[in-house]
Amino acid sequence: MREALCFVSLSDYLDVMQVDYSKLRDEARTQHGKFSARRLKRMRDSFLALSMDLSSAVRDLPQFHDTYVRSGRVPVFTMEDAPWLASQLARSGQAFPSVNFTQMLADQQKEQVAELATEDKDYREILSAVASLGASIDTFKIGRIALWVSLVSLVVALVALLLAEVKSGTVLSYLLEWVSSWL
Repeated sequence: MREALCFVSLSDYLDVMQVDYSKLRDEARTQHGKFSARRLKRMRDSFLALSMDLSSAVRDLPQFHDTYVRSGRVPVFTMEDAPWLASQLARSGQAFPSVNFTQMLADQQKEQVAELATEDKDYREILSAVASLGASIDTFKIGRIALWVSLVSLVVALVALLLAEVKSGTVLSYLLEWVSSWL
């Protein structure tokens, strides 16, 4: 029974992961451009934890299905109509075939984990692009700041050079004499 309960709980676990990915996506969309460093770190940590859990699920789910479901260690549950309802439906020609609930749940888990893996891959690509663009913007901003710092440094160096004393006068006084000689 332990394997059967574990099997059913895997579906709930995948549902919880899907909800967590949705919350993460919605938070990123609504909070875009308004993140503090703490929020970004919390979001990155959440995404990292979800991504690591998902990679484990992608790897472990097929192994679990092979080991427990296909080998028969998880009992096969079938969904059938109640006998009294089945006889009534059979007389009216509306009988439903029985459904292998165990196989249906295994198929749903495979589909769900594949969808989650695709979502995770898409999120990774988006985050890579955003990180690259963010780094480019930061580099551009730092480049502009560096340009302004170098311009201020040039002005300070020119003022220092003009006020420096050479022999009996300053460079500025020699420059002024030279300009006045041309005029």
